[in-house]
Amino acid sequence: MTYSAGVGRMLGMPADAVLTSALVLERMHPEDREALEAALERSRREHEPVEFEVRLRRFDGGERVVRGSGDIVNPPDGQPGRMVGALRDVTEEQAARSARDLFSYVVQSSSDAIITVVGDGTITSWNRGAEQLYGYTVEEAIGQPSALSETPERAGEWQQLLQTVFSGQSIENFETERLRKDGSVVAVSLTVSPVRDATGRIVSAAIIARDTTERVRYEERLRHMADHDQLTGLFNRRRFDEQLKRELARASRYAEHGAVLSIDIDSFKGINDSAGHAAGDAVLTHVARVLDERSRTTDIVARLAGDEFAVLLSAVGAREARTVAEHLLAEIRSSPAVYGEEAFRITASIGVATFESDDTSAGEIQVNADLAMHAAKTSGRDRVVVYTPSEARRARAMTKLAWSQRIQDALEHNRFVLHLQPILELASGQITHAELLLRMKGDGGELIAPSVFMPAAERFGLIDAVDRWVVQRAIQLVADVLRPVPRVGINLSGESIVGDPHLLVLIEHQLDRFSVDPARLIFEVTETAAIANMPEATEFARGLTNLGCSLALDDFGTGFGSFYYLKHLPVSYVKLDGEFIQNLPRSEVDEHMVKAIVGVAQALGIKTVAESVADEETIALLHEHQVDYAQGFYVGKPVPLDVALAKTGWLSQFGGPVL
Repeated sequence: MTYSAGVGRMLGMPADAVLTSALVLERMHPEDREALEAALERSRREHEPVEFEVRLRRFDGGERVVRGSGDIVNPPDGQPGRMVGALRDVTEEQAARSARDLFSYVVQSSSDAIITVVGDGTITSWNRGAEQLYGYTVEEAIGQPSALSETPERAGEWQQLLQTVFSGQSIENFETERLRKDGSVVAVSLTVSPVRDATGRIVSAAIIARDTTERVRYEERLRHMADHDQLTGLFNRRRFDEQLKRELARASRYAEHGAVLSIDIDSFKGINDSAGHAAGDAVLTHVARVLDERSRTTDIVARLAGDEFAVLLSAVGAREARTVAEHLLAEIRSSPAVYGEEAFRITASIGVATFESDDTSAGEIQVNADLAMHAAKTSGRDRVVVYTPSEARRARAMTKLAWSQRIQDALEHNRFVLHLQPILELASGQITHAELLLRMKGDGGELIAPSVFMPAAERFGLIDAVDRWVVQRAIQLVADVLRPVPRVGINLSGESIVGDPHLLVLIEHQLDRFSVDPARLIFEVTETAAIANMPEATEFARGLTNLGCSLALDDFGTGFGSFYYLKHLPVSYVKLDGEFIQNLPRSEVDEHMVKAIVGVAQALGIKTVAESVADEETIALLHEHQVDYAQGFYVGKPVPLDVALAKTGWLSQFGGPVL
């Protein structure tokens, strides 16, 4: 077998090498060599042409793919025939073919729809992903206009996209909707790119369409959750505030009037305590449905918190707003809420506050409506009261607004401080706990109690920021200067455990950041706040447990009918309200109440803490009734943190006897 010099060039032979048949066979892949020999033998035997493809190893280590063909030539003199053939280097050609095959496989295997269209919009390719997304087979789609999937609402949109692409621009992640063969609408994200030929001329457009229906639905659910109350489906406080601000701006622009109704269910706590939380939820959803169905289509209805609802009326004056409020009250009154076999007849107190421009803030209007609602409550309930801007009431409203500004200023200028109060373990006689208590510095340096500023913080949406400040500062202190204190109580508002979905994340982050043992932290919420928001409180308590922290119910006993909830809420401590402790040595009723609470707590494995302990006689009775801990001025007054740290031996009392 002889070869031409071209084969030597394919192999990259050095100048001093001799091209022989043995050399070529040596450079051939073993599998290909065996296949070639078999093909040549078959050709000689059957006197048929032969075609083959082999891999040759070059002298520089590379590999070339060579395609060959040959045929038997028989000389006329009857001598043995010989084969004449040609070899061609097809390495690049095969690589291109493999790339095309791979690309075709990827396109056909993609779950995304991949389509090509020419300049007039005619479809020229359609993969399996397109078949699945749009419902048309490749036979049905090829040759059809690409606008066949365009919804009537988006007519002409596709033509505009093609014009953009054929002008040389690419389009990425264009969110739109497309029509499927069965008439259903699918949300898609489109990426459209120009396809150019060898000369650079745009000859077609390549479209990748991804089904985003589930993502869009998920995003819509998230938006709905952010704007709506989960129990009733009504707008929540955040969305109501936004709508009120928009309505104020519109009323100012067009010189129109409007009104806000503040609606509070009468005696709702009694229903919750006597019939249970599920019955309370049934009442709330019933009232929400009545308000939603009986309000005008232009009105905005919201559940703000607990049993508090609000309605925003546009384009009404005081007289018409009162008429609407009276109508809604009549509907609530005449429509009992049914839960199981029990029907609850409901009344409500409604306050009305009107506005006519954006000179009045959204906060002021809601304060005015709340004042009117509380006036309805104090006047006997089950009635409507329209706010009258008397000097006294306006002063109260302005005072609340001023408080919101002072709270914001305290957050920005670090005017919140923490005080520390020791807690005595009665069995050992040692100080084992402390509670951090929040105070605010006034303009003159005076200390302001939380009972003064916290209602305004809750009303004006600042409570989350206040609680976040407390959590961040408290955990930092526990890691640093409060290391001698075995356990530290940190107060949280009921609003935060309901309205701040990131509070647990913040607590976990602070624990990790400062390497604090979570078992040292006891987070406290009031009993009434927990019961009013039982599902959220339960979820929050479980989250704390998962982190390794504890939850305490503060002011326990103010809702004595709520022992049912105590059974189902994972708490570690209950703090007996000071109302039962202050007169304990002189009140047989209080003594029986304390014994009952302690008995239930012990049965549930919950520790008890008595608040407002003022003397040794009370300590003795708490010992007798097996209360676990005592807190109050007799044990130790709240001390500013800087004073406690500066006072010699103050922190050393923890783990030792009461000083």
